[in-house]
Amino acid sequence: MKKIISILILSVFLLAGCEPPVQYPQYRYAVEDQVPDSNKVKMAKWITETVSAASLHMTGGDYEDPEDLVQQCQYTADKIFAVPTEGLERLEGEHTYWFFIPKKDLTESQLEKFERLKKK
Repeated sequence: MKKIISILILSVFLLAGCEPPVQYPQYRYAVEDQVPDSNKVKMAKWITETVSAASLHMTGGDYEDPEDLVQQCQYTADKIFAVPTEGLERLEGEHTYWFFIPKKDLTESQLEKFERLKKK
């Protein structure tokens, strides 16, 4: 009888320390920089002009890694032409990553969560 009681007490202590399972999907408010469609043509033109101007001044040794120049121009253009965009980040499961959903693409239930999380 004492064994049964001690096992029950031990199981109660073990279960008391357990956390409830996490519910998915999870959401959190986020602001992410995105290049709007209205800026994409200007951005492409800026990248082309910058790479063209830089390639005119390259010497023979600089041509080893021309893709680095293009990547740096794209990175800089993202910083110049991007606009802060509000939205939600969504986590689908335990071993997945957060992905961003802009406010304009949210469903009605997600919009309610967005407003609630934004107030916090």
